[in-house]
Amino acid sequence: MIKLSFNGEIETLESPCSVQDLLEIKGFNADKVAVAMNLEFVPRSDFSLCMIDKDCELDVLAAVQGG
Repeated sequence: MIKLSFNGEIETLESPCSVQDLLEIKGFNADKVAVAMNLEFVPRSDFSLCMIDKDCELDVLAAVQGG
């Protein structure tokens, strides 16, 4: 099992996966979010290549409309 921090909440994964896979699992549209892994920006083109390791800190930011 892989333990990680996802948007400040502790999560566990059954097996390794990419950032792209996790976004799909969590219901995010990868084209509409920004992702930071361990406080470093992950380019959208690397979402499918970037694998989530144990003790990883992942932050997903989605734009919100409104004022």
